[in-house]
Amino acid sequence: MDKEIYRRFGKPRWGDARLAYRAVILQIVLIWEQARIAARSHGGGPILLPDGLRLLDAADAADELRVLL
Repeated sequence: MDKEIYRRFGKPRWGDARLAYRAVILQIVLIWEQARIAARSHGGGPILLPDGLRLLDAADAADELRVLL
């Protein structure tokens, strides 16, 4: 997820910005877990579950995610 966030928003240069990025990423993962579209692996990174994989092909992923929540 770090790579995707950095690609979209740039890489943080200072400690506080990096901590803010990590907090946003953690919140995203928690939302995904709540919707049961992802789980954390033993290494701590998210793994998309079958519903999460279906969201990748959805016409409106945000709407589909709201339905799952």
